[in-house]
Amino acid sequence: MNEHDNQNAAGTSSSFSSKITAAKEAKLHGLSDEVTYEYDVVERDQNHIKIKVSLPAEPVAVKANQRIKDESKTLKLAGFREGGVPEAIARKRLGPDIIQKVISEVVDGVVKEIFEKESVKVGGRPNVDIQDFDEKKHLVFTVVVDLLPDVPEVDFSAITVPVFIISPTEEDLKKAYDEIIRNFKTYDSSAGATAQKGYVVIIDFVGSVGGKEFDGGKGDDVRLEIGSNTFIPGFEDQLIGAKAGEERQVKCTFPSQYPEASLAGKEALFNVKIKDVMAPEEVGAINDAFAQKLGLESVDALNEMVMDKLTADFRGAGYLYTKKVLFDALDAMCKVDVPNAMVEMDLEAMWPEVRHQYRQNPQMFGGVDEATLKTRYKDIAVRRVKLGIMLADLAKKFNIEVTEVDLQQLVFQEASQRPGQEKLVLDYYKNPEHLEKLRGPALEEKVVEFLLQKVNVTQKEISSKEFIDVYAQELNAMAGGANVLPNQ
Repeated sequence: MNEHDNQNAAGTSSSFSSKITAAKEAKLHGLSDEVTYEYDVVERDQNHIKIKVSLPAEPVAVKANQRIKDESKTLKLAGFREGGVPEAIARKRLGPDIIQKVISEVVDGVVKEIFEKESVKVGGRPNVDIQDFDEKKHLVFTVVVDLLPDVPEVDFSAITVPVFIISPTEEDLKKAYDEIIRNFKTYDSSAGATAQKGYVVIIDFVGSVGGKEFDGGKGDDVRLEIGSNTFIPGFEDQLIGAKAGEERQVKCTFPSQYPEASLAGKEALFNVKIKDVMAPEEVGAINDAFAQKLGLESVDALNEMVMDKLTADFRGAGYLYTKKVLFDALDAMCKVDVPNAMVEMDLEAMWPEVRHQYRQNPQMFGGVDEATLKTRYKDIAVRRVKLGIMLADLAKKFNIEVTEVDLQQLVFQEASQRPGQEKLVLDYYKNPEHLEKLRGPALEEKVVEFLLQKVNVTQKEISSKEFIDVYAQELNAMAGGANVLPNQ
């Protein structure tokens, strides 16, 4: 580190002192072939960095002026033909927004290049402050960003995790069947039946917004239980009273928080054809006749299927506990301060749903007040961010990546778990932003799989009762009271 770097680290730097020619970034943003800017690291410690930047304003102004001219050619204003708006009026109407966008583009490019030059490990959203912009002089701004902490080496030999072998019992099977009798419904087509809540309809539908069909708004032979709230609010209620062969127009509004932003809050029209209406039948007893209604040969085949499902449930719960022990060990090893901006972002992402569940059932969270609950979840966010940083660091060190094939497999897996809605799932993930949301969880699973090959593993054969009484209860507590196993 040279003398200037020492001054920067101490937060005592003076005038602009570092210069680079940003030819590559400038070309990316359509500026002149070469733009020289100056920057100075005015503050830097282990938690954040602050950089001040100055560059000539003329290239920015030139680009903004050209964009104003281009967009004025298609500008429509009352009293003028398209493209005939005088430049002075077009500038007044378009200028401020375009100048702001061009400045943002230039700043983003310069900041990216400086971060690469200074080896900045960004730990949050950069905060940019435009301090001065004079079209005839310069553009001056500062950027402040939290830094990712240095992650310590993981001592794999110091970590021991349990892997459970849990065999379901006849008692588990009995509980599963009790649950089936209480909740499971079979359905049978009934001539002349009218759809009611609890009935199942088989439908074809085509949706449109503003007269235009939208991606994911079409389905054939979709199985829908009236009252299940599977579709957007209002859709299912408007099918009540429908009969097989009938066609209906359903009008409803997408929720304001709908994941697909282009549809959020929009009114939609669905043309729906009802192909079948099926009434529910109560389950009397678990016998061969009931098994055959499910497409199985006998109750023995049903027993085998249910036991396989129970085994998978216990295996999944056991894996969750193994991950918990692994993450506890990583958390204990990683004594670092995490960027507050990342913690707040994580908390903001999960808090609305947690608050909604709390207000619906406070006792599920132990009856604590809302402020205490939010403090607890901030602690959870700190742990999640810390582990996320550690896992990302391990992925980089050991070249662990999520491929496009991995993502597509996850999409097909989700589609297979939603019978009748496969096309809706596939269409949803055609959006690259939606598909990208799968990458983080997928990378976590890949890193965990890698770690379980490196750390010490002890196999434990235990009864399902012991797992439920001891380990599952601990997982339930972490999940805010929600059971990690069904029927418990």
